Amino acid sequence: MLPDVIIPYSVYGLFFILRVLAEYFLPLHTVGKLCSRFGISVSMLYRWRDLFLSHKQEWLGMLVSAETAPSAFIKGLCFLERYSISFACQFVLLSARSFLQSHRNPADYRQEFF
Repeated sequence: MLPDVIIPYSVYGLFFILRVLAEYFLPLHTVGKLCSRFGISVSMLYRWRDLFLSHKQEWLGMLVSAETAPSAFIKGLCFLERYSISFACQFVLLSARSFLQSHRNPADYRQEFF
């Protein structure tokens, strides 16, 4: 399994993306200023936001996800004592991809491996 900070098929690390999204959801800056600050495009930010919200709902379920603020969920992820065991592995088992990974690996062995 890859280290927690690596998202397969992505040039950005998990905690970088979570930092950008945390600032987006708070909101500390305008979208333009946020994108300029982190050197990303607006479309990239919105892609990450949509993927994050989709994965959040997939993990928490529709009802709990609606009641949980995105910033609270991000904070919870960042402060997990054992991220790999408590969340990352379970998310892979649930969805056959890493959290915030947009490309789903369709290979059958992934489910058997874990």
